[in-house]
Amino acid sequence: MIQGYEIFYRQNSSSNYSEHFVSGVPLQIELKDVLPITLYMIKARAIIMNGEGRMSEEIAAWSGEGGISKNLHFTIIKGLLESAHSCNGK
Repeated sequence: MIQGYEIFYRQNSSSNYSEHFVSGVPLQIELKDVLPITLYMIKARAIIMNGEGRMSEEIAAWSGEGGISKNLHFTIIKGLLESAHSCNGK
């Protein structure tokens, strides 16, 4: 049973990942306070009752433009990162 997801993301120009945990089984995940107009690399793994699932393939996504920061949304389907897109933060 999936307890949540560990999300790892980094700017394309960096090798250091930031980590974000989301509990439950969300269909969409939002990363807040990312830099505007920046390419991010994102990967994830499920946290299950007896440990960690397999790490997903890394996907690339651009954050939105304007303002100080924009949020980054992406979709997990059957435990895999399927798509990512930017959206304006409010």
